[in-house]
Amino acid sequence: MNKNKLIIITLCVFVILGIFLIVSQGKLRPTDLPAEKQSDEGAPVMTEGAKEELQEESYIDGISLKITSPQPNTTVSSSTLVVKGTTNPRAEVFINDTETKADANGNFVATITLDEGENAIIVVVNDDEGNSAEQQLLVTYQQ
Repeated sequence: MNKNKLIIITLCVFVILGIFLIVSQGKLRPTDLPAEKQSDEGAPVMTEGAKEELQEESYIDGISLKITSPQPNTTVSSSTLVVKGTTNPRAEVFINDTETKADANGNFVATITLDEGENAIIVVVNDDEGNSAEQQLLVTYQQ
């Protein structure tokens, strides 16, 4: 995936998160989120500390999220990737463009298709009470 696509995806995530913050009327404070900085082009860029924080379990507003597979910064040789994790039971799970639901124990699994090169995997979970959490990791597909 080229750098421009990654920047566009990152900006979309920040826009969605901003809308969520506005709709939730301040349930999250900016201090609850990982730090970011601006790139030379003015686009948000994840700092190393923020990347590490996203790779660990997130717990925001009553909902947890942990991606158990794949590991961050993994290189794979298949264009299909199985993403697994845990969250609250029956929570809705969105992995890039794929939607699924966690089972009664909070486990989820979905298969996504990767593009050649670096791929941002963005996992967003939410429950019936309006709680939401998000994690992001990078996976490289190399034939």
